[in-house]
Amino acid sequence: MSDADYTRKERAGTLAVWHAMLAGHLAGTDGAGLLDQLVSHRALAGPEVTFLRALIARVAGDLDSARKLIAHCLEELPGSYQFHSFAAEIGADLPPRARQVADERSRAQALIGPVRAD
Repeated sequence: MSDADYTRKERAGTLAVWHAMLAGHLAGTDGAGLLDQLVSHRALAGPEVTFLRALIARVAGDLDSARKLIAHCLEELPGSYQFHSFAAEIGADLPPRARQVADERSRAQALIGPVRAD
């Protein structure tokens, strides 16, 4: 992975964290309309904006929509730890390739053994 690719991925991850904080603070308030503007902004695209929509749906209590949206995210990025974690939090079914990735990670973890904090 090149430095530019790493920087781009790091920036996308940081932006996703920021969006999650915004969703948590603005959903259900007078500022909720700002979230709609954010997810429709032309600068945002791809699985990151879909993930933001899933976060907003969860905060709004619409778990069915959140599950569908995170499934779409995992179809595009089946190895994303963040997407897997969120899917587990909300009880979403994993698409086939994401399920395969999760199974591979579980097998690898079983070979490595439990992680200890020393």
